[in-house]
Amino acid sequence: MNQTSSQNAIDIEILPATEFETVLGDLSAILHGCVQTGASVGFILPFDIKAAENFWRNNIEHGLLSGTKHLLVAKSGQRVVGTVLLDCNTMPNQPHRADVAKLLVHPEFQRRGIARRLMLALE
Repeated sequence: MNQTSSQNAIDIEILPATEFETVLGDLSAILHGCVQTGASVGFILPFDIKAAENFWRNNIEHGLLSGTKHLLVAKSGQRVVGTVLLDCNTMPNQPHRADVAKLLVHPEFQRRGIARRLMLALE
């Protein structure tokens, strides 16, 4: 699912659960940066980098490993600079549904169309 734009050199891909640990620092930096710059994504200040890491570990990692959550990431080189989550862990009578959550782009990379590209890839 690679979508490369020569204009901004961002690749969009589904993150394999086995690579979660290698990008945890980037994911934490994205969430931390977004909260620090005023994004309303469910956290309040003060919010430190450890709290961001705990969110990814405690709320997302298990779902990635079990296959109930799918994380799309936007990469600039090897650095993850944006993300969006598809949560397929729905009620038994709703197997056709999913929730989109945590569409985040690191503040240094905002206003470049990355969030739009993440959503188009997710769709």
